[in-house]
Amino acid sequence: MLRRKKLAMVASLVSLWGCVGKGPSTPSPTAPTGNYTLVVEASPVCRLAVSRFQWDLEGTATGSGPGAAVRATLPGGNATVDVSITYLANARVNGSITTRAALQEGEVRVTITGGARGALTTGPGGRGQVLNGVLNGTIIVNRPGGNPSEGTRPGNVVESCTAADHKWMLVPR
Repeated sequence: MLRRKKLAMVASLVSLWGCVGKGPSTPSPTAPTGNYTLVVEASPVCRLAVSRFQWDLEGTATGSGPGAAVRATLPGGNATVDVSITYLANARVNGSITTRAALQEGEVRVTITGGARGALTTGPGGRGQVLNGVLNGTIIVNRPGGNPSEGTRPGNVVESCTAADHKWMLVPR
C-alpha cells in the first residue's frame, strides 16, 4: 500500500514536471511561396552609389517543408531577378541570388550574383521568411552619368563590389 502511494506520488510529480517550462509551440515556418519582397543590401565595405536594392517577387516551391526547393522570380516567371534556395531540415536556407535587372527604368541597372544562406523564420500568417540572410558574391551597378572626356558614355559608369557579407531579406507582402 505504501509502495503504491509512493508510485502514485512520483507519477504525479513526473507528470507535473513534464508540463513545467513548456510554453506554446511555435509552428515551423513554411517554404516561402506566394508574394514576397527581396531586399539586398551591399556590404558596409562597398562604396556603391546605390547600396540597397528591392524587388517584388513571386515564390513557388516543390514541397512544403525541409527539403523543399524554392524559386522566387519577378511576376510572370521573369528570371531577371532569381532567388533559388533549398529549405534545409534545421530551418536554414541555402542557395543563390542572381539579378540582371533595372531598378528604375533607364536609370540604374544592377547585377548581383552569389551564394545565399540564412535562417527561415515564421512570418505573418505562418509564412516562411528570411530576415538576416548573408550573400557571398558580387554586386555590379551600372548607372548613367559617364564623362565622355574620361572615355565613358552615359549608362556606362560601372561600380562593383565583391564581399562575403552582403545582407538579404525575403519577406512576405
